[in-house]
Amino acid sequence: MSSFIRYAGAAALVLSLGLIVSALPLVTSGIVAPVGKDAVSAALIKLCVDLEANAKALLLCTDVAAVKAQVAVLVTIFKGCTDALVNIGSNVVVDPEAKTSIVVCIVSIITLILQVIVKLSLKFGLAVFVDLDICLKALLIALNVCIHDILDLVAKAFASITVGLIHVHLKLCSGVLDSIVLAARRFTLALTVQQALSGNTYESVFETYMAKCYEERKGLAALSFKFERTPLFIVDIFQDLHELWRAYQDPDGRSSHEAHDLRLMPLGDLPEEVVSIVHHSARLTRRESHVLREEAEAALDRYNKLRTHGHANDFNLWVTEREGLTDNRRKMAVELIGFLDKLDKEQNDERNDLKAARRSDVETRLRRQGWVEEDICFEGHYSYKWRKEWLSLVENPKQLTERMWTNLYPKLHVLLAANREARLEKEREERQKARNKCLQRFLSDMKDNISPVFELNFCPARFLYSSSYTHDDIFPDAVDVLEWPFIQAINDEDLSAKDLGKRLQENKNKITALLAQWQHTVRSYMVGLLRTESRSSPPIVQPPESSTSDPFIDLSDDFKLLLRADSLFYLTGPHDGVKVPFSYHEAFEAGHSMYCHDRVGLWVGGLQCPVDLDRFRRYSRAQNVARVILKYMGRPDASFLEMDVEKYVCGRCHDTKPRAWTEMIQHYIEQARVYANVQDYTSKLARRDITYNDVHAPEFDQDQPMIQVVPLRIEDKKVFPMRECLLCAKSPIGLSVVVSERKMTRHLLEVHAIDEPKWGVHYDAARGFKSRFGVVLGYDYRDADDEEPDYEVICDGVDDGSGEESGGEQEGDEEESNDEEYDGEGEQ
Repeated sequence: MSSFIRYAGAAALVLSLGLIVSALPLVTSGIVAPVGKDAVSAALIKLCVDLEANAKALLLCTDVAAVKAQVAVLVTIFKGCTDALVNIGSNVVVDPEAKTSIVVCIVSIITLILQVIVKLSLKFGLAVFVDLDICLKALLIALNVCIHDILDLVAKAFASITVGLIHVHLKLCSGVLDSIVLAARRFTLALTVQQALSGNTYESVFETYMAKCYEERKGLAALSFKFERTPLFIVDIFQDLHELWRAYQDPDGRSSHEAHDLRLMPLGDLPEEVVSIVHHSARLTRRESHVLREEAEAALDRYNKLRTHGHANDFNLWVTEREGLTDNRRKMAVELIGFLDKLDKEQNDERNDLKAARRSDVETRLRRQGWVEEDICFEGHYSYKWRKEWLSLVENPKQLTERMWTNLYPKLHVLLAANREARLEKEREERQKARNKCLQRFLSDMKDNISPVFELNFCPARFLYSSSYTHDDIFPDAVDVLEWPFIQAINDEDLSAKDLGKRLQENKNKITALLAQWQHTVRSYMVGLLRTESRSSPPIVQPPESSTSDPFIDLSDDFKLLLRADSLFYLTGPHDGVKVPFSYHEAFEAGHSMYCHDRVGLWVGGLQCPVDLDRFRRYSRAQNVARVILKYMGRPDASFLEMDVEKYVCGRCHDTKPRAWTEMIQHYIEQARVYANVQDYTSKLARRDITYNDVHAPEFDQDQPMIQVVPLRIEDKKVFPMRECLLCAKSPIGLSVVVSERKMTRHLLEVHAIDEPKWGVHYDAARGFKSRFGVVLGYDYRDADDEEPDYEVICDGVDDGSGEESGGEQEGDEEESNDEEYDGEGEQ
């Protein structure tokens, strides 16, 4: 059985020699004659004598006619030797020395013929050597019949020659060796399918393949064979090999893959009863599996004929036999898969070993050139740009020669230089991060050792006992200090964190002086913004009423001005939105982030940048609002420190969300904006008989406070139904006002002037509309004597569908530039 595989291997080898030989260096080699005394050696000795002279004479031919004539002579010589070997018969006994000499003789013959063909095919093409190719194959078949297993030895001997071809760098061999490797793998695969022949002889299989080849080359007689006894999947292996060779000469440009697809059909196209008698994949699902079209159609045709016209016993016997054969083939397929996996693993291991050897050689040569281990390593995330190109040059199974290294090193030098620079840059960044942490620790220690500017003792309204508050001046972060020229110079030395710490301690006094100078610069700039406003009287900041002393008495007028509760700023940035008021300290903290525009951004952290004083603006509108509120509170000259201790709620509307001082100012600015936008639709409101009063205007109800301090209250467990104002929910107002029913009555009276509200007309069960103008409402009125809880929840959801949804597009984020109430300083 193994002889078939050897025959097949020899045939594929010869078929592929026309491609391999294009990579052979052209040198004139002689034929080595056998040394044995047996009949086979005698026939080959005669062949060597006749062949060598005529083969070399073929090289001297100058036209196609002469080549064809000389090829005909060689064909006659080969046929004569083949006939002699056929007459000798099979199983000839040959001594080992003679057998070795016969192998050497055959290899030398093949080598000489190929060397002749490679030279002449460039001028005359390969078509003129077809008959010579066929006769050489016939000779090999006859020789293998005479001496059993002789082709095994020939193949191994010829493999030692072809290994050297891998390193021949000729343009003619581009892509050829890959095809030969593929062919060799397919014949190795065939070694494991011997049992799949199901009793067929190797002659019938090989004859099937040869007959197909002969039929395609018109004029050559086909050998007789029994087609039905030969499994088509075995023949398919040889057919694919033949197409590998033909793919280079196909006039239609059709690849072997396309031809292969024409011979397949999906398993699902076969009737269910035929599936068990047709071989298909052992590890693919039925939906994905395919079968050989010719075999499947033949089996289906035979199945239908026997079932329709044959005897029932014959039909059942044939089906049983086919199922057994198919089962056996499927078991062999499982073994074949195991073999292929093992083969792939061996090939991968061998290829990896070659790559490792080349990689080690490259690294050794690079170290001699002065590159260090870190330069050669391309595993870091900073090396991803060049890793792929590096691997393509280094991770290669080809053995490195001096000539290859001469061409390879300039390419590697570029990659190594780029990788080194990226690594050094990464190391610099890591040292910079370590220095930043060291500098931040140094500044924290300095800040802890600096005494506060003053101490404030007073009793807030919602506490029973007095409290002590210390105030520290603004203090820079590491990003701010790195902008100082003196610190910059030290940082540019690229010191380690340990050395930087020592240097900072040595210059602590100088850094302390620079800190005082920096604080003075920032304060002067902020005061300069506030001084742009003309004030009739000098600004005075008063201590809290409950304070026992004046903590501001020793402060300068500029410092007192910054501490006032009505000294407010806003920040500009790349994406300016609604202006948000900040006190002196808040503005400085927000200035460390380019994208911080509100109080939430003060605590989110993230990437910090040095404070840019050019981003600060005086917020004149917020200052005017703050002064009005402070006046109503009776504290016109209060400090923001005193105001920030408390939490406040609006005393004019339903919104009772606790807010800080600057947030309360923002609430009044937003409500003024909402009212201004609603006034653009006064005619529409009039047609709907809707009134909308500005309850936040100072003069609307002077008996009501503008803001109230949030007192400490014990939360109760009462739950009240929440109602929604249907008038505010309608266009163009578009607000969601959700309060308790008791407080809804007050809202409708004060805002809409409705003293007898009606359910389903003026208010309804809360549905939670969203504000058109971006203001989220939904809190309740807060009265000191109110027994309802601070935060109420919806406990009934009855909704009769009253009210309209907001439908306008008017936006209200921008401030009016012509508002005469404010001086417009710092506005855009």
